[in-house]
Amino acid sequence: MFYHVQSLINPIVADEPDPSAANALQEGLGGQFGEMRTMMQFLFQSFNFRG
Repeated sequence: MFYHVQSLINPIVADEPDPSAANALQEGLGGQFGEMRTMMQFLFQSFNFRG
């Protein structure tokens, strides 16, 4: 049996926007060496390998 609570362990309050932190998060997900690019690169290479 599972019980899910939709709340954070520690509440996070942002004092002001942080553009450099937002840039770092965005780069990690979709930047030059991000997760989506790596996944698409592996997928494309596997298609080429299979012929």
